[in-house]
Amino acid sequence: GRRDAQAAGYRFVRIEGYVFRTQEPDRGFVPLRLYYSEDRRDNFTTATEEGRRAAEAAGYRFVRIE
Repeated sequence: GRRDAQAAGYRFVRIEGYVFRTQEPDRGFVPLRLYYSEDRRDNFTTATEEGRRAAEAAGYRFVRIE
């Protein structure tokens, strides 16, 4: 948790995304996608198609589903 991360030298920077529920009862969730930019040395996490397009347009590459 938080204490372990701080003890390992990590620090809180920002909230990277939010998870929301879909209107489809059989699905109930949407993927939270993590992107990374080598140039910026920065992560970007999104749960929306708009965020996905913005990340890719800015040169971020898809890393994984969180």
